[in-house]
Amino acid sequence: MMIPRKIHMIWTTRETGRDDDPLPGEVAERVEVYRRMFPACEVKCWSWADVQEALDDAEGRRIMAAARACTLAAMRVDLLRLAIVGRQGGTWSDVKNLPLMDFTTEYPAGKPLLLPEHFPIESHPIPAGRLCNGFFAAVPGNDFLQAATLAALDNIEARRPGGVFDLTGGGLFNRLVRRWSGSELFTVPWETLWQRWIRRTPMQYNAGALHWSKRQQTEPLYRSA
Repeated sequence: MMIPRKIHMIWTTRETGRDDDPLPGEVAERVEVYRRMFPACEVKCWSWADVQEALDDAEGRRIMAAARACTLAAMRVDLLRLAIVGRQGGTWSDVKNLPLMDFTTEYPAGKPLLLPEHFPIESHPIPAGRLCNGFFAAVPGNDFLQAATLAALDNIEARRPGGVFDLTGGGLFNRLVRRWSGSELFTVPWETLWQRWIRRTPMQYNAGALHWSKRQQTEPLYRSA
C-alpha cells in the first residue's frame, strides 16, 4: 500500500465550524501554496467540525473528549493530527511549513511510514536522530501511528504531568520508534526535510502570544473534570 496523496493541516481556535472560525489570511494563503504546488494531492485544512465529523464513532468520541480536556491548543492538535493521519493516511504538515517542492514525489517506495528529524533549534542545532511531529506521512491504519495515538490518549486521560513534547508531541515518536524495525519506516534526515523539502517560517497569527513551551511552565495542562 502506498501513502495516499493527501496533505493534512488543522486550523481551529475553538470548538466551532469553519464559517465561525475562518482561516486568517496568511493561513489561507499557505493552504493555497500547497494546493498549487501539489495539484495531484488532496489538500485539506481541517476545522474542529471537520474533525468531529470524521471521528464520529466510539474511539473517535473518546479522542475528541481528550482533546477538549487539554488547555493548550498544541496538545489538542498533537492528538488530532495522529488520529486523522492514522485513520486516513497521507501527510501531515504544520501550517508553518512552507513547501519548497513536491516532496511527495521523493517518498521512498515500499515504506508505510515516514518520520521526520527535528528542525534545528537552539538546544539542538544539529538534530540528527531527534524526531518531531511537525511533519510525517503514513498509510491508513498504520500501527505506529495507532500506538502513538493511544499513548497520547492515555497520557491525557491519566492527566499525567510533564511537557507537551513528551506527552503528546514528538517525544512519543522518539520513544516508540525504538520498538519498530527499520524496514517498516523511513526517517527523513533533517537536512533533506527542512532545507530541501520545507522551510519553517514564522507566522503572525500567534505574534505577541507566549509559545506553548513557555505557557506549559505556568498554566495547567488539563481542564478539571
